Amino acid sequence: LAPQADEAEESVRTWPHLALLGCALFVAYVLALDHVGFVICTVVLIAAFLWIGRYRNVPVIVLCSLVGSLGFFFVFRKIVYVSLPLGREPFLTVSIWLMKLMGMS
Repeated sequence: LAPQADEAEESVRTWPHLALLGCALFVAYVLALDHVGFVICTVVLIAAFLWIGRYRNVPVIVLCSLVGSLGFFFVFRKIVYVSLPLGREPFLTVSIWLMKLMGMS
C-alpha cells in the first residue's frame, strides 16, 4: 500500500536553521581569516561545517579538518603560489611553524 501524499509530505524534514548557521559560519570565516590565519580558520571551518551538517563521527571530523586544511594550505602556497593570510600573533607563529614543517620556508 502506497502512503498518502499528506503522509509523505509530513515525513520530509527540513532544517533551515542549519542552513543559516552554515551561512553564518562562512561569514565568520571570512571575518576571522586575516586575524587567525588560513590554516587554523580552515580547520575550524571544516570541523564546524561537518558538525552543523549533522555528522557526528568525531575522529573523522578531526582527520578531515586537519588533512583538508593542511592539504589546501600546501596546494595553494607551494604549488599555486597563492599568498594566504598567515594571521597575527600568536597564530602567525603556528602558520610559520607549519610552513617550515611542510617544507615551505
